[in-house]
Amino acid sequence: DMFTKARAQLGEILSAFEFLDRESMDMCLTHLDWTKDPMPETPTPFYVLIETSGSNAEHDMEKLEAFL
Repeated sequence: DMFTKARAQLGEILSAFEFLDRESMDMCLTHLDWTKDPMPETPTPFYVLIETSGSNAEHDMEKLEAFL
Protein backbone atom coordinates (compact mmCIF):
# COMPACT_ATOMS: atom_id res chain seq x y z
CA ASP A 1 0.00 0.00 0.00
CA MET A 2 1.55 3.26 -1.15
CA PHE A 3 0.20 5.37 1.72
CA THR A 4 1.65 3.00 4.31
CA LYS A 5 5.03 3.10 2.57
CA ALA A 6 4.95 6.90 2.32
CA ARG A 7 4.07 7.27 5.99
CA ALA A 8 6.78 4.81 7.03
CA GLN A 9 9.55 6.35 4.89
CA LEU A 10 8.62 10.04 5.08
CA GLY A 11 7.40 10.05 8.67
CA GLU A 12 7.23 13.49 10.22
CA ILE A 13 7.59 15.40 6.94
CA LEU A 14 4.53 13.84 5.26
CA SER A 15 1.74 16.40 5.48
CA ALA A 16 -0.67 15.26 2.74
CA PHE A 17 -1.26 12.18 0.58
CA GLU A 18 -3.91 12.25 -2.15
CA PHE A 19 -4.90 9.41 -4.48
CA LEU A 20 -6.82 9.90 -7.74
CA ASP A 21 -7.87 7.44 -10.38
CA ARG A 22 -7.99 8.48 -14.05
CA GLU A 23 -11.74 9.04 -13.95
CA SER A 24 -11.34 11.51 -11.06
CA MET A 25 -8.51 13.27 -12.89
CA ASP A 26 -10.66 13.57 -16.02
CA MET A 27 -13.50 15.10 -14.00
CA CYS A 28 -11.14 17.71 -12.59
CA LEU A 29 -9.75 18.48 -16.03
CA THR A 30 -13.25 18.82 -17.48
CA HIS A 31 -14.86 20.93 -14.77
CA LEU A 32 -12.00 23.04 -13.40
CA ASP A 33 -10.73 25.41 -16.07
CA TRP A 34 -7.49 26.19 -14.26
CA THR A 35 -6.31 22.56 -14.13
CA LYS A 36 -4.07 20.78 -16.60
CA ASP A 37 -3.02 17.17 -17.00
CA PRO A 38 0.23 16.65 -15.08
CA MET A 39 1.38 13.94 -17.50
CA PRO A 40 -0.39 14.49 -20.85
CA GLU A 41 2.05 12.34 -22.85
CA THR A 42 1.68 9.32 -20.58
CA PRO A 43 -1.76 9.12 -18.95
CA THR A 44 -1.87 6.52 -16.21
CA PRO A 45 -4.75 4.80 -14.40
CA PHE A 46 -3.73 6.25 -11.00
CA TYR A 47 -2.07 9.37 -9.58
CA VAL A 48 -0.65 10.22 -6.16
CA LEU A 49 0.05 13.69 -4.85
CA ILE A 50 2.43 13.86 -1.90
CA GLU A 51 2.99 17.03 0.10
CA THR A 52 5.82 17.34 2.58
CA SER A 53 6.63 20.04 5.08
CA GLY A 54 9.66 19.86 7.28
CA SER A 55 12.04 22.33 8.83
CA ASN A 56 15.18 21.24 6.97
CA ALA A 57 14.80 21.44 3.17
CA GLU A 58 17.92 19.39 2.42
CA HIS A 59 16.92 16.59 4.80
CA ASP A 60 13.34 16.64 3.50
CA MET A 61 14.47 16.39 -0.13
CA GLU A 62 16.78 13.47 0.71
CA LYS A 63 13.89 11.60 2.34
CA LEU A 64 11.54 12.33 -0.55
CA GLU A 65 14.08 11.30 -3.19
CA ALA A 66 14.82 8.07 -1.31
CA PHE A 67 11.10 7.32 -1.18
CA LEU A 68 10.63 7.96 -4.90
